[in-house]
Amino acid sequence: MIINELRIARVAEAFKEAGGLGFAKAFEEADPQMKAAEKLCGTSGSLTPLLLAINACVSYVLAGRGEEYWNSFADFIASAGKLPNSYLDVIELVMEFVSKSKYHGLAKAAKLSRLSKLLRCSALRRFEDPRAEFTKDPRSLLRALAECLRSSEYAKTVVFAVKMYYYGFKACLRADMVLPKEIKVPVDRRVAYLTYTSGMLEVSGDLSREEIIRKLMSHAEAVRFVWDRVAELSDIPPLHLDAPLWIIGRYAGLGRSIEEVIDGVAKLLGNRLPRDKLELVVGELLYRLT
Repeated sequence: MIINELRIARVAEAFKEAGGLGFAKAFEEADPQMKAAEKLCGTSGSLTPLLLAINACVSYVLAGRGEEYWNSFADFIASAGKLPNSYLDVIELVMEFVSKSKYHGLAKAAKLSRLSKLLRCSALRRFEDPRAEFTKDPRSLLRALAECLRSSEYAKTVVFAVKMYYYGFKACLRADMVLPKEIKVPVDRRVAYLTYTSGMLEVSGDLSREEIIRKLMSHAEAVRFVWDRVAELSDIPPLHLDAPLWIIGRYAGLGRSIEEVIDGVAKLLGNRLPRDKLELVVGELLYRLT
């Protein structure tokens, strides 16, 4: 694989011209995962951010789309009739969800094992109150989860857990913050595909879409490096880039034309962003498809 610095500069410039951090945060507000967070605030209160983060730790190899999965999780918690009082209650609720949910048909034993490790993780007590430890340094949650799960701080689900905690913080406290640049983009299928279609990483060989995605996900460090460079040049911290990438990647992965991708994203965002800003960013992210 070859890194294309010119394409990195073009993608970063597009994000910057479109509005920088404000552009990225407009996607966060419209993100279906944020909608799930808002729904949970009414049932789980101040423990919602931690509940979201713990569920994010087992949100992999799902039998369905992530959008439907998070809505299903919010509905399950609302119907459970149990208001969590501590991090232990939170983990037990997620264990019950994993045991019963149709989305967790694969790797269920491995997911329950992960949650069992978190049950022994007393450090999570520090994150029961979202106004305390997390607001001082969001990296503290990243370090705690990585240590308790014996995982890398770059692992997809661990980084994603920080994003979901942040969503809960925003949704329930009606507050906002800027995440530190040291927290990376979680490399999933959608991010991997857009890294290729944007032209920022050249992949040799006559490969299918699936083969390209698998190759890039197996070289996640190169993908993270590329998005770190985009973050640096656009002044958008890497984890704030995730919402636009995840949402745009959803439509780009359906075999649609660029215009159809823009239409789908615009409909989801409502009136949050002008269409010309979306066209600018989507055009650069789908550069190879033009």
